[in-house]
Amino acid sequence: MGVLFGICQVIAASGAVKHEEIVEQVKKLFTKLSSDPTTATQLVAKEPTDFTGSEVRIIDDDIPLAQFAVAFSGASWTDPDSIALMVMQAMLGSWNKSASGGKHMGSELAQKVGINEIAESTMSFNTNYKDTGLFGVYAVAKLDCLDDLAYAIMYETTKVCYRVSEADVTRARNQSSNFCKLCDKGERLNGKILELPEGSERREYIIGDLGYSLLPYLIIPYEGKELPESRAEFNRRHHATQMVAHGALARLKDVENYSRSDVEA
Repeated sequence: MGVLFGICQVIAASGAVKHEEIVEQVKKLFTKLSSDPTTATQLVAKEPTDFTGSEVRIIDDDIPLAQFAVAFSGASWTDPDSIALMVMQAMLGSWNKSASGGKHMGSELAQKVGINEIAESTMSFNTNYKDTGLFGVYAVAKLDCLDDLAYAIMYETTKVCYRVSEADVTRARNQSSNFCKLCDKGERLNGKILELPEGSERREYIIGDLGYSLLPYLIIPYEGKELPESRAEFNRRHHATQMVAHGALARLKDVENYSRSDVEA
């Protein structure tokens, strides 16, 4: 049996136990709990959490590349600013060293990274939660490129706050919203729904990584290392599905599929 103390108390029991007996034990043992009806939501509204800047560095000399991220407090799904942040995310864009046309991307950050070769990959992210969000840029780079990369990221991130052209906004808005609007209207991911024997349904979805927000048609993995077995198994299957997609794209692009060790050169 475990107890979670806080505004709400949760008692959980597993194994060969009877519900009625657990309820009786709880009534006998938990007699001094607060009867204050204040909820966690009311406490948060009264004393909202403030985003505090910080810097975290973890050094591992065995890793040849640095994992670099700059993050800021974002917006919740219900915040009107979440739409503006989606557009800003598209403006900053993403870039990968193995992708073709990187130097000719619409994102000026991607152009700088590609032309100056200061990173292996970059990816802007905008994650929205119920009451807050996280916005920023994640990158992988060689150690001797970090200074130039950090300057480029901060310059372009700051620039979208005060100097943006109408063409940039139009490009980013179209890029970030058109497909979602089509999905919402049922004009995309609208293939035949298969009914499975156990009563569930199989639909069309997009598989995304943790850099994306969870949407009704976009599936992302669970976050964390020590996950329950059911969630860990979900992540394994999620990753396996991604590998299938990567292999298909590799065939379309006529390049080596390095996601599988058994592919012959």
